[in-house]
Amino acid sequence: GWDFEISDSVTILDNVLPLFSNAVNTSVDFKINSNFTANITVDNEHLDTYNFSTNASGGWVTVSRGISGQQWNASENVTIDVVVDSEVCWFYWANDTTGNSNQSDTYCFTVVNTVPVISQIVIQPGAPNTTDDLNCTYSASDDDSDDLFVSFDWYVD
Repeated sequence: GWDFEISDSVTILDNVLPLFSNAVNTSVDFKINSNFTANITVDNEHLDTYNFSTNASGGWVTVSRGISGQQWNASENVTIDVVVDSEVCWFYWANDTTGNSNQSDTYCFTVVNTVPVISQIVIQPGAPNTTDDLNCTYSASDDDSDDLFVSFDWYVD
């Protein structure tokens, strides 16, 4: 008779990259000193880590988060620290436990103008006559550091 032994092994390769979908950024107003939220869904077997990168502070900053499972809804909330007309961009990078990695597209928006603020308005005299000279003092500021021009129109009621 024949006496033999068969030995066999199978190597399963995981070369599937993480996939990204449902990317969206939201904000109340997309202005300096406001927050925006960057959301994205990551799909893959055995997710491990994602990195979120943005230039909302003026330079690129990256945060890293540990994740797990087959799908992850990533969400990062960031303060916009750049002025009007600046382009704020963001993207995600993710990997799985076998080392496959991928990067999402880069998404951008343009920072919109912030309305200047005029406060501490004081008009003297407080109860003027028609022949009085009026004096107005105030404080004006603009979060975008725009040059301000302030003018007043006076009316007799």
